Amino acid sequence: MAGIESNLAAIFRQKKQFGKAKEALRRALAVNEKIGDLASCARVLANLALLSWDMGQQEEGERFFRLAKEKLTRSGDTAALAGLLNERGFQLLRKDPTSAEKAFRQAFPLVRSLRDFQLRSLTELGLAQVAWQKGKTEEAIDLLRNAARDSELQRGRVSSPLFRDLFFEVEKLRQIYPLLVAALCRQGQLGEAFLAAERAKAAGLLDELLRRSEGRRAVPQHLLAEREKLRQRSAELRAKIFRAQGEEKARLVAEFDANEKEYQFLEEKIWSLVAGKVRPTQISFGQLTSLLPEKSLLLEFVCGTRRSFLLALLGEKVRLRTLPGEEELRSLIDRLVQKLRSPLERPEKDAEELGQLLLGEFTELILSSERLFVVPDGPLHCFPFGTLRIKRRWLVEFLPIAYLPSLTFCFVTHHVPVQGREAFVFGDPAYGPAAVLDPRYGLGQIPLVPLPGSRREAEEIAQILGAKLYLGEEATETKLNEVLPRARLLHLALHCFVHPFRPELSALALSPKGSDDGILELRELNPAGCELAVLSACESGRGRLARGEGFLGFGRKLLACGVKNLVVSLWPVSDVASQRLMPTFWRSYSESRDPAQALRQAKLSFLREARKGTLVLDAGTLRGRFRKVKKERKAAHPFFWAGFVLYTGEPKP
Repeated sequence: MAGIESNLAAIFRQKKQFGKAKEALRRALAVNEKIGDLASCARVLANLALLSWDMGQQEEGERFFRLAKEKLTRSGDTAALAGLLNERGFQLLRKDPTSAEKAFRQAFPLVRSLRDFQLRSLTELGLAQVAWQKGKTEEAIDLLRNAARDSELQRGRVSSPLFRDLFFEVEKLRQIYPLLVAALCRQGQLGEAFLAAERAKAAGLLDELLRRSEGRRAVPQHLLAEREKLRQRSAELRAKIFRAQGEEKARLVAEFDANEKEYQFLEEKIWSLVAGKVRPTQISFGQLTSLLPEKSLLLEFVCGTRRSFLLALLGEKVRLRTLPGEEELRSLIDRLVQKLRSPLERPEKDAEELGQLLLGEFTELILSSERLFVVPDGPLHCFPFGTLRIKRRWLVEFLPIAYLPSLTFCFVTHHVPVQGREAFVFGDPAYGPAAVLDPRYGLGQIPLVPLPGSRREAEEIAQILGAKLYLGEEATETKLNEVLPRARLLHLALHCFVHPFRPELSALALSPKGSDDGILELRELNPAGCELAVLSACESGRGRLARGEGFLGFGRKLLACGVKNLVVSLWPVSDVASQRLMPTFWRSYSESRDPAQALRQAKLSFLREARKGTLVLDAGTLRGRFRKVKKERKAAHPFFWAGFVLYTGEPKP
């Protein structure tokens, strides 16, 4: 009964229904006191302290805190006591840094003895924030580096791939890397700040790369089995350490440390089978900059709660621009995206304001460069960078633009050769009038509307590339999986669905045939790597936006599988506009072998025709209020040409 009440309290607290949460905790406390469960009483009192602080009831929170601390000490629940001290420290951080530091320092020996990497990283983060407030920046940097190391250690011990991807969604853990970047920038160590930002963004991608390699049996199964055995052993030992005392605890800690050493050795061995001698944690600043072409500019964004940062890399020199916090950026970007997605809106003013805010004095760096690379973060993943405006023109009109998932990831994978040798095009699957189960939610049915424009698009592109063409009933998931390992160039013009919570359930919609339902889920997609792939489908570049990871969806999966260059869309694109854009893109790529330049040329060609009035979209294919576009000749609106963006793992074309 007490457990049920505690769970109810957690739900109420999450919903900000603090009064109901407190009532549930009081009932749980009464039950635990009646049965004499000291440890459970202590945990409920700790939750009552945290809840009281949330409600602004400081004195009552202090009373519950003292009671909880006394009972946790008596019960020997070291983990709960350390967690309570950490929470106390964070609660005092702003108004009383000295008392906050005292709480964190009381927690520190406890978390060290527990071998709980996450608890330890939080304690180190708290001490770092105290040092930051006191102006002790070097001390803060050392603590934040330790916190980053410990949080990555804990992340690596999480068995679920999705939970690993979402690890830094934990409110306090998400502060570690932005604060580390801020501290390094304060000290003028911009190269180190760049490396810290890169490490944060590369971790998830490299983990995905490792999973793909394991799936292809590049790593012997007995090594994977041994790693899982060691991972489980660590979890078992940590659980025992939490409850142990005295000599037994010392013995378990020694056993845990030996197990961890063996685990780390095995991880290194597995990684060597995937990436040879390259070690992501040992990649230097010079090695990363060597990947970039001459006269190119790289913009690396780091979003923080209060402040965000833009690190501009030109040659081997890093420059810094400080930006507003993440929520302010999100608000401005959401407003721009809303106007970009509707051809009846005017996005120019918002695009100019956001361009000035993000780029400022870096505008001149862009204008003097020949190529722009963007490593986004947070909400900056959500809009095409080429739609910023400078000097009353779209940014894409000045130079080619490509997104990098992470320069570190590019360095690890750039030596891997493309295996495919053929070109394949899929388009206009035979959806018919049938509806399919919505793969995004598993509830209800959605109609799959035929895409007649995609047939013409696919036919023209197949002719340009001399590619094998699959249309209508031939465009099946079986056929796509069959040709993927042989593909060097791939173009898919079809519907796709992006799952808002579980990325592995995002799917491509192809023709159903026999036992195939035509829904090819992301987890079933396994290309061997190709030179260039285009997903000409609605919102194929989106997914669940995870902290430090970007969109979890098709883009990340395909890049980790070895696709060197990938074109995806950020909003529902018009298949009529795609029919005009994509053949121009492939024609330009066939001549230049430069995907960023080819995408830019396709967009500029579309814009020139639209501005002249020679490009008028067929209103018969535009539904609802978008039919006005033909009459008002607004085909130059970014809705039609800007949604496609390029992600590349090969900065040098």
